[in-house]
Amino acid sequence: MSGRLRWGILGAGWIATKFARDLSYGVTGRVSRVASRDFVAAQALARACAAQASESFEAMLRADDVDAVYIATPAAFHHLHVIQALSRGKPVLCEKPFALNAEEAREIVEAARRARCFCMEGMWTRFLPTMNELRGKLKRNELGDISQMSVDLGFVHNEESSNATLTDPALGGGALLDLGIYGVSLAHDLLGMPREIQAEAVISPTGSVRDVSITFLHEKMKRPALCSIRASHSTELRNALDISGSRGRISVDAPFIRAIQARMSPLGPRGRTAERPSALGDALRGSRLWPVARGLARRATGREGVAFGRPFVGYGLRFEAEEVARCLAAGQLESPVMPLSESVEVLESVDRISALISDRGMQDGLELGRVPTVAE
Repeated sequence: MSGRLRWGILGAGWIATKFARDLSYGVTGRVSRVASRDFVAAQALARACAAQASESFEAMLRADDVDAVYIATPAAFHHLHVIQALSRGKPVLCEKPFALNAEEAREIVEAARRARCFCMEGMWTRFLPTMNELRGKLKRNELGDISQMSVDLGFVHNEESSNATLTDPALGGGALLDLGIYGVSLAHDLLGMPREIQAEAVISPTGSVRDVSITFLHEKMKRPALCSIRASHSTELRNALDISGSRGRISVDAPFIRAIQARMSPLGPRGRTAERPSALGDALRGSRLWPVARGLARRATGREGVAFGRPFVGYGLRFEAEEVARCLAAGQLESPVMPLSESVEVLESVDRISALISDRGMQDGLELGRVPTVAE
């Protein structure tokens, strides 16, 4: 396949618009067609991209000028739409979450392998330059033995006023599948499949997960590691990612899902981030100027960490599209960054979390539960 990849976009909402705009910042792809149940919205997005609007998804799949399809419909329709595209032989990039549950995900994987057609979940944060660099640091053991990871992601989405796609459980909405899925996927990516899961949540009367707190125990590394994940539709959280090891700590600046920049802080001999002694600092300790002097010292000595990563234009969705183009050019049927097996495993963890917060909880606040993820 030569030249720019010609994309067909199914959906004309917020994320589809972001994806289309981000494609224009790269050189590997362009929007060729847009389809949506709202034809007027499809026409508007197509005009903005100098593309064509198809009257139906089926019409777009029949088009000769579509090399790959981006699925940007509500999560409840991902299973249907991905399999429909694969049956027509179209490579697919599906917006996260890959499906509503692991069973649906397995059926998608079976369809992709049966059709021998490329398919990938659009967990776009994995493909960002800063995250690639972070993975490299972990592989080189720059943090030493990982012991803790924490992920926070929360934005206010009221059920009454927000987009139903984000909050309606019938459409795959709620804080778990909308936001918590980022932390679950990153935990699988960086620490492996969790052995044990604990979870608690607050669920609205409509069944929408408003707040969720998850703890994973991982045993893939040399020593066990804990991962804490919090997601919220009720409030804004720190929206940060922190990974701590025996040699240092990496913090990804908020919002971590865009991962524009991260900082690595090595630990000194006393097990704290290194800070050179300062005679002036010692003299000011305890005075009114101490907080200011301490902040200046941290920045001057690298106590706040050595920054890495690189800025980029746009939201960051073009990097997943570039990965699709790379894989197709190489003749690969799935991405090593987001393999199909891992999309299934992530949703297996989500299924276990859902079982905990639905079976052991109450509508106004759920008890902490535990479920093993492998045979014990």
